[in-house]
Amino acid sequence: MALGRYSPRGLRAHALVALAASTLLAPARAEDPDAAPDAIAWREDYSAALEEARAGGHPLWLQFTGPWCPNCLRMERDSFTQPAVRERAEAEFVPVKLRSDVNEELALSLGLSGLPASVIVDPSRRVLAAHEGYLGPDELSGF
Repeated sequence: MALGRYSPRGLRAHALVALAASTLLAPARAEDPDAAPDAIAWREDYSAALEEARAGGHPLWLQFTGPWCPNCLRMERDSFTQPAVRERAEAEFVPVKLRSDVNEELALSLGLSGLPASVIVDPSRRVLAAHEGYLGPDELSGF
């Protein structure tokens, strides 16, 4: 499946369409008995997570996502539920899950153009690593 690519100008329009689509699809997902729960203790407030990273000396793992993104949902189900991924996330990083449409300025400032996007930044906001696209459990562990 091809990654959803979009230009900075098209990001806002894409987000509006996606928001409308996710609203229509939300009840179907909520009733899905096979949906995997979040296995990682994600933070959702970037500023608070940045302060936590500074206090603890850990890098941030920024996971940009969106409910309209099939590969984001696939990572939620396949990768984030793996014990090794969860343990490493909680031991080595301050994990932060951010919707790209809500955090558009941050996503664009990092040069992101596709989802899912995994970005590791140090507490001074310097990008250490970035990957756009699906990462399976083994690939995510290597990343």
